[in-house]
Amino acid sequence: MENKTKDAESLRSLVNQASEIEGMLIESSGEITPQIDAAIKAVDLRLPEKVDGYAMVMARMESVADFYSGRAELFIKLAKAAKGINTRCKENLRFSMDAMKVTELNGHDVRWKLVNSKASVIIEDESEIDAAYKIVTEIVTVDKAKILADLKLDVPVEGAKMQENKSLRQYAQKVGKK
Repeated sequence: MENKTKDAESLRSLVNQASEIEGMLIESSGEITPQIDAAIKAVDLRLPEKVDGYAMVMARMESVADFYSGRAELFIKLAKAAKGINTRCKENLRFSMDAMKVTELNGHDVRWKLVNSKASVIIEDESEIDAAYKIVTEIVTVDKAKILADLKLDVPVEGAKMQENKSLRQYAQKVGKK
């Protein structure tokens, strides 16, 4: 019974830590502050509970990231729609001004006026444009896949080297292993 109580307290503590980190992240508007960094680093990784704690915090933060990414998509969609409404309103104002043959509309609080702006160029047929008006650009990229293949075959490539990388993976602990 004592182990269950200890496990429940550890779980409660881990949930609280993850929630505190999420709260600090919200308060900092998404910036990882020194306080957040300290909260993450304060975990003692020598204890199995703390290793599990890191896994829990990471899973929680993944969930939080997914949630806010979904919200961000919605807010980006709403922002685009709002900009679209602004564009349509301007088009409607211009259409009305053209129809009424006026260059100014007055409201109680604002006035709209058609003014000359910077001229723009419209290309009707690019093939008819003289070469003097064209710029030739060349894009050179390095074929890293080919370099890696050669380096793996011990073919020296001047200016490049192969670097072995490590990634951190999480696995379920085997039963009876600690």
